[in-house]
Amino acid sequence: MVTTFNEPHFLEHVLCGLAKQTVPAAQIVVADDGSSPGCRDVVQRWSSHLPITLVWQPDDGFRASRIRNLAILKATGDHLIFIDGDCLVPDNFIDSHQKLAEPGWVVTGGRQLLDKTRSSEILNAHDFSHTRRWFRGLKFLRLPLGFIRNLTPRRWRLVRTCNVGLLKSDLVAVGGFDERYRGWGREDSDLIVRLLHLGCRIRNGRFASCVLHFWHEKQSRTRLSSNEKVFQETLRDDARVAAHKSVLRCLW
Repeated sequence: MVTTFNEPHFLEHVLCGLAKQTVPAAQIVVADDGSSPGCRDVVQRWSSHLPITLVWQPDDGFRASRIRNLAILKATGDHLIFIDGDCLVPDNFIDSHQKLAEPGWVVTGGRQLLDKTRSSEILNAHDFSHTRRWFRGLKFLRLPLGFIRNLTPRRWRLVRTCNVGLLKSDLVAVGGFDERYRGWGREDSDLIVRLLHLGCRIRNGRFASCVLHFWHEKQSRTRLSSNEKVFQETLRDDARVAAHKSVLRCLW
């Protein structure tokens, strides 16, 4: 599940990484939050190499929650992995997530932020060599997949939807993402807290399944305060599981 908006240069590299997986993806759903045709063109170029499904909605501001819910409806698999359209994945990314996957567990992976210079080097390269060098370096930081990853089963602050895997059935059970969240911030934390209320636990996949995050200007935080108020409702209400507003709840 790849969420994107008007960043075709990033999306090109993301799909290139997904095409080189040791365990191929059964389906790649690109969740496009209203991009101009550039992202669609990238998807079309890769559609002959990858099993891509494009889900698009008109641009009406930052609506990541809604487009992800629409993408979940199109997903055919039982196990879903979410990344952002500005995150590069190593060739064992899907394999690592599958090895950590288990019913009732949400797997959160790591994220390495690239600076502006490194991001430019990768984007301007004519092959994948710069990215491979970075991931080769990260291999020295890998930790085993054992019990140590289950030691913080309720630490929701660890989880970001730029690198998270879970069962589709658990997502459906909580109604997916709450679409009251508009603009950047807190929609992913809200989802994870509701999954914890459902009975799910968090498995730490850092130093096993890492993504490289391209540098870019920060998203506008203008709606963060209103999103924070919604999120505080979820934290206070230990019984709330289902999203208050979700196209997934209406259509599933």
